[in-house]
Amino acid sequence: MKKYVIYICLALLVCACGDDLMTGGRQYYYPGSGVFVCNEGNFMYGNASLTYYNPSTGEVEPQIFYNANNFPLGDVCQSMEIINGRGYVVVNNSGVIYVIDPITFKYLGKISGLTSPRFIMGNGRGKLYVTEYYSPSIKVIDESSLAFIGEISLPVQDAGAMVYDDGYVYVCASASPCVVCKIDASNDKLMAIASVTLSPNSIVVDKNKKLWVLCDGGYAGSPMGQEQAAISRINPSTMQEEKVMTFPSINDSPYNLRVSGDGKDMYYVSYHVYKVGIDDDELPDSPFIAADAGQMYYGLGVEPVTGDVYVSDAIDYMQKGRILRYSKTGVKMDSFTADIIPGAFCFKN
Repeated sequence: MKKYVIYICLALLVCACGDDLMTGGRQYYYPGSGVFVCNEGNFMYGNASLTYYNPSTGEVEPQIFYNANNFPLGDVCQSMEIINGRGYVVVNNSGVIYVIDPITFKYLGKISGLTSPRFIMGNGRGKLYVTEYYSPSIKVIDESSLAFIGEISLPVQDAGAMVYDDGYVYVCASASPCVVCKIDASNDKLMAIASVTLSPNSIVVDKNKKLWVLCDGGYAGSPMGQEQAAISRINPSTMQEEKVMTFPSINDSPYNLRVSGDGKDMYYVSYHVYKVGIDDDELPDSPFIAADAGQMYYGLGVEPVTGDVYVSDAIDYMQKGRILRYSKTGVKMDSFTADIIPGAFCFKN
């Protein structure tokens, strides 16, 4: 009998140690400015990760989520946002959003019950919005409890990139017909929609409070067809297109539209990195940052305070990718190794 009691006590001790490990891990403390790199990892491999970079010292910390918490991030790290002092890491194929302390990288909680989350955004009033692949709605989450409190139906499915401005949520939906939806964040009601070119993949707001949407035009053989990619400017008051800049070739497939911190310039990837001013009437002929032969530019981010431009090179999508940092004038400043398929950036200031 004593033998069984000893076994039970040992089992309880092991379980207790296991719980400590799940909440233990390496001790980090990074209170200043920095950059989180979302490394997607390979689909179905469960090898997504977060890399942290300190631009003032050049220090690079790999695998910060795993090292700080002693459990893996999961399958496909899609995006990350810092909202009211907490980091929200969207892990797409795992159907979860982890909440972390952006200074210590410690696990604070999670949003589960999701199918295929893509992006998360806050409204500054205690609510979070989440889009999912192939979904005709946006999930509404209570920021305090991380519980579902609502759902906003959209006229089409495949909700994706979002932006919040002046009390409204603007979200791209890339199923046919392709639209941008305007939602009143005070009551979560759909207000209006704007039709855009096929496959809107990113959206920003400029210094004049105008919306800019980048549409890649789809692909050859798509059920929706294919058309030339375009960047559209939309008046948020009328939800009408005011300007459309069309890419020259139907084979152009641009993505990752980003805006500078002052709202005057936009950047996007189309093999190279290009820069276009909000007052320009034509797209640039020459790249802002030219990719070298063999480089696979993938992710793009613009630091809102310094204007530094971060671009990722996914290399062959199997080995660890590289991050290159350029000044706002296009001068290369440094580079560092991240992890497999670095796809998104999150800036902490």
